[in-house]
Amino acid sequence: MIRSSFAGFTTAQLGMSAANSALNVVGQNISNINVTGYTRQRVDLDSFNVTTGPRQWGSVNETFIGNGVLTSKIEQVRDPYLDLRFRTEMSSVGYYDKTLSSLQDLESVLDEVDREGSIHNQLEAIFKALNEFNPQAANNEFQNMSKTEMQLLTQYFNNYSNRIQQTKEDNIKEFREQTIPSINQLLTDITNLNVSIKDNEILGNPALELRDERNLLLDELSQYVKIEVTYTNEYLGLSDRTAEECTVKILGIDDEGNNFKYTIIHDDKASQFQINEDCSNLTMTDINGNPIADIGSALKPTNGVDGTFTGADATAMNELLKKIQELSNAVKDKMTKIDEQNKLISSLSSQKNNLVKQGNKLHEDLISALNSVKSINNVINNLQEQLDKMDADGVDKTSDKYKEVEASLASRQELLKKYNNKLFGQDTVPAGYPDDVTALNALDRDGSGIYNKLIKIYGTITDAKSQPPKYATDANGQLAGGELIDKKNELATARDDLEKMRADYSLTIKELKANIYGGKSPEVNLEGLDPADKTRLEAIDGLAKYANITVDWDSYPVEGTDFFVSLPTITLTGTSARDGNGIPLFDADTGKIGNIASDGVDITITDTRGVEYTEKAANVDGDPYQLDNNGNRVLDEYGNPILDMGDQRNMYKHFQEDSGSLKASLDMFNRAGEFNETSDRGYDYYLNMLDTFARQIAKVFNEANTMDKDGNPLVDENGKPLDYANALFGADGVAPIKNINVTNANGQYLGYDGNFHNEPLPDVFKTDKEGYVLDNNGDRIPFPAGSTDKFLSLNATYQADGNNLVDKNGNVVGTVTDYSNALSNAALDPTALASYGFVQSKTTYDIKDAAGTVIDTVNAGDWVDKDGNKLFNANSDDINDATNKLQILNGIANGTYETLAGKVPKIDYDQITADNFTITQDWVDSKTNFVQTHDPSQTAGYNDNINHLIAQFSEKLDYTFTLPDGTQQKVFNGTFVEFYDNIGNQLGLDVKSSTVLVNNYITVANDIANNRDAISGVSLDEEGIDIMKYQKALTASMRLMTALDEQLDKVINNMGVVGR
Repeated sequence: MIRSSFAGFTTAQLGMSAANSALNVVGQNISNINVTGYTRQRVDLDSFNVTTGPRQWGSVNETFIGNGVLTSKIEQVRDPYLDLRFRTEMSSVGYYDKTLSSLQDLESVLDEVDREGSIHNQLEAIFKALNEFNPQAANNEFQNMSKTEMQLLTQYFNNYSNRIQQTKEDNIKEFREQTIPSINQLLTDITNLNVSIKDNEILGNPALELRDERNLLLDELSQYVKIEVTYTNEYLGLSDRTAEECTVKILGIDDEGNNFKYTIIHDDKASQFQINEDCSNLTMTDINGNPIADIGSALKPTNGVDGTFTGADATAMNELLKKIQELSNAVKDKMTKIDEQNKLISSLSSQKNNLVKQGNKLHEDLISALNSVKSINNVINNLQEQLDKMDADGVDKTSDKYKEVEASLASRQELLKKYNNKLFGQDTVPAGYPDDVTALNALDRDGSGIYNKLIKIYGTITDAKSQPPKYATDANGQLAGGELIDKKNELATARDDLEKMRADYSLTIKELKANIYGGKSPEVNLEGLDPADKTRLEAIDGLAKYANITVDWDSYPVEGTDFFVSLPTITLTGTSARDGNGIPLFDADTGKIGNIASDGVDITITDTRGVEYTEKAANVDGDPYQLDNNGNRVLDEYGNPILDMGDQRNMYKHFQEDSGSLKASLDMFNRAGEFNETSDRGYDYYLNMLDTFARQIAKVFNEANTMDKDGNPLVDENGKPLDYANALFGADGVAPIKNINVTNANGQYLGYDGNFHNEPLPDVFKTDKEGYVLDNNGDRIPFPAGSTDKFLSLNATYQADGNNLVDKNGNVVGTVTDYSNALSNAALDPTALASYGFVQSKTTYDIKDAAGTVIDTVNAGDWVDKDGNKLFNANSDDINDATNKLQILNGIANGTYETLAGKVPKIDYDQITADNFTITQDWVDSKTNFVQTHDPSQTAGYNDNINHLIAQFSEKLDYTFTLPDGTQQKVFNGTFVEFYDNIGNQLGLDVKSSTVLVNNYITVANDIANNRDAISGVSLDEEGIDIMKYQKALTASMRLMTALDEQLDKVINNMGVVGR
């Protein structure tokens, strides 16, 4: 058939509309060519055809033609793979660019090229001053010149340290006050755009320009953190329309080092970051605004804020989880039984209805049959009367008339038998029927007659004359027998059973909730329950007693039924699993449960996937916010709860390496290379290197000025300690005393007697060069007791937790008892005791009273005090005799023995830093001076010690720092100048490495950006071609419209007028 000519107008109109839309899009592209982030748009055109198939009455020769073109949508030309690659590379660019910037800040401090005043130059100045002092050892002027140079060196150390520290503090301030708020605002802005885009999509607007804005923000976010962006189309309500939802995840690592993704944006929700004062702990909320804390904040202590989490608590949680698992399975099973019962009720109801229908049909058939029987009986009676009359009239029985009536009567009697069978299931009518129903009710109920079936359905018939018949009933007017009443009773019983099942199901749900929330919680409505059940459920504590939990109820299909049941998925609130979505304790989908174990010290949680998480029982407080002594949250000045940063999950530890400027800043703030066993060297590395250098200089000069090459104290020709042979360098003008570094929770210090006291006691024990304490035999003392590879070091700092000793990292290293016992076996250090004036006499002499009477004799080797008196009554030459040792330690502890002016038992070099590094005030005041010689027999001006100090400038030394266990870790071996040059060289290598890497990543990112722009950017050449293409298409569609108009004009005005 010929298509309507008017259809062509639609085709032309749609063509013009499509071409016009395309030209408008071209115009939009051209006008936005210089707009940053604009993505080229294009028209998506679809061919339009309203015909779905051949019409019933259409011609077999009909040709189907489309109906034009439709503009289906306007879309962006964008490659999501290039977006992914670009953002991945930009996270690396952000990392190394920020790292390079921070290193250049350090370079401005430590780069001493073309700088007159510097540590390097000052070392040379000290070396020169000592060489000038050497031949003039007795000249105070030259000594003062050396002192001035050394004082200037300490000032350079102070200056460099202060500048690095200030740079670090300035960057920390910027990070806290600008960077973190900027990231949080960025996350908020992206979610706002998500909402705007979704709202526009609901109204049919693709919101392409808003998408461009969002892509720019996502690109910016990728420089801060490594992200993954995904888009999903979600259905709107029950309609078939969808709207896009944007999800952004951080690509990180979990506690085991496995890759994981943490959601920071989902549609209209976003996480927010927080940072602590020193920028060591980066925390964040989940997308719902809940703090992401450690396990200790999710588990609840047994007895309030001062309680702990015990093995009994763990067992109770496990029992509750098993019960929740059991009850969840029971909910499904009970719903299955309810479904089966519903099906039974439906079947019984159908059977009952069928019986009613069958009975109604039988009643109809009964009335019809009885009417027929009545007619037949009338006919039989008439025929019988005719035969009787014929007999009376003497009609011959062999006559045709007689035989005809007789045959007709026999036929009707035979028909009556059939009806009797139809009614009673037998040839004859029951005796006494219908007046007497006894025989009628005695009929076989399984018989084929209507009455047989009625009696079977309705029971005993009491009145057969009534139509339909009447049946026996009970006192309530209900049928007294028959299948129908049995089926009704069965149906009623089934419905009663269903109500019981529903009540049992409801009780199971309540019990499930009681085991989750606690029986007395508002989530469990116990109203209307049986008192016994109510009492039982109220006694259940619930999982929420032991942990802060999140419960998500969702619908799950019950297998084999059309029903859904609501079941819980339970996670620890505010904690993060390896995928960032919480630690699952019960998964309703898989039916799996987690497990909690606690020995009162350590807690291990295994989630539903088999992943393990650990926590210390002592860290359990049940709240991610700061709590007061009463367990109440501490509020800030605005009334908001203050986060307990120590409880929060430190997301910094879960970022992938070398990803984003956020990670770079935190690495620079927190990583110190060898000093904290990290791979990167941040501000603290260079501060620690300066500290190490300052300590080494202090140690070399102090030891040279206080002891000889064998470690013995410097004494005069009479064996008395030299009063001016004291420390030259210290911290803030004093030589810091090395104490026993064990404290308890009250801030008290462990004493020599194994008890805690208010004042610390100095270290006066003998150690080897690695810092391990030695016994009387010169052997290292094991610690903890029984150890074969660990030994006692007083360099370590410990905190007493009960009888346990905990190091700086929170690890239990032994007990207070073991420590005290080990200390009691330590030998005393003669050099340390010399600071109290205790030395061994080199000569034998008498002690006389005022009258000149000899009262005691000091033998060579006897220990004497500062006044030369014998120190001990017995074994006077053995300071480590048990009684003598106890006397010394008690005297030091109770203050009987005091150090000599300017002297300390041992110097705690760990307290000296580049920031506080100074010459001692005693040296400033000239109470302490250079010891020129270690040989007291030499005359003034002898300079062996000055030569020794000069030699130290070319001596290769080990530069070490103290580990948490007190051992020394070497970071370099070399001279003073070599060590300091190594700091600059290392910084130069770090700067060079970061420069190369950032340039490489920028190059790759630029290449990807160019490829992305080649696809998504606006090209004037392409747009110019499109202008011509769509302009011609528009012109052609207009011409088609004109042609169709001319055609119709011919048909309407000129067709059929020829010949008229």
